[in-house]
Amino acid sequence: MGPIHRGFGALAAGVLVVLVTGASVTTARAAKTEGLFVSKAVETRPLHRIAILPVVAVQDNPRAEREVEAGWRALCSETTVDWMTAEEVSERLRKIRDGRHTLDETVQSEIWRDGAVKPETAERVARLLGVDAVLSIRIEQWELVDGGRGTVHMSATLTGGNGAELWGRSGQAAHGSGLRSVETTWIDDPRTAWPRWLSAWPSEKRIGIALYSLLALWSPDIPAPMFEKEWRQHYLAGEPDAPSGRR
Repeated sequence: MGPIHRGFGALAAGVLVVLVTGASVTTARAAKTEGLFVSKAVETRPLHRIAILPVVAVQDNPRAEREVEAGWRALCSETTVDWMTAEEVSERLRKIRDGRHTLDETVQSEIWRDGAVKPETAERVARLLGVDAVLSIRIEQWELVDGGRGTVHMSATLTGGNGAELWGRSGQAAHGSGLRSVETTWIDDPRTAWPRWLSAWPSEKRIGIALYSLLALWSPDIPAPMFEKEWRQHYLAGEPDAPSGRR
């Protein structure tokens, strides 16, 4: 994926998050994709329509789940993919029974437990929704730590309509330095640098900055077929402005 477009940065400036703390939930399994995973098939597999499955926080946090979905959609707004929102997915899956539960409940339970839906669930959901793949996102951590450092840890898994895992990413980012309240941003890859204006953000937005720092880090790793060829070539060439007609 090419660098983040301007709209993503603008949205980051307006993000508001709930600052939460809480004990860790130990019954959810650790993220199965630490770092980056890319299947060879993802470079050739057509991905025209992808469903964003309901974002699930290990520690129940509906506000954080909504913020992450909005951040993902902003990050990928220049892709060639038609993204089905998590809200639409949930609305449709709630109408389908899966034993004693709805299919929406099954999907959220699997993401909460394993970080992604099972292959057979991905196949079923993709077929019902008419999409090429489904995206599972789990929020592992969303809290203030050490007296004030906003910290976000997430995992994401892209599963094809045939049940094969195509792409996976996980990582952590933080903003602020705890009790000293110095506004600095830390992420798990030193290659990513943020502009100076981030240092002026008030402390209540530290988790929001951490979220968008993490998405910025993930930006280059989104599968290339999801981007228009002219944009990808343009970005890789290091040109500062968008091609003519695409602003």
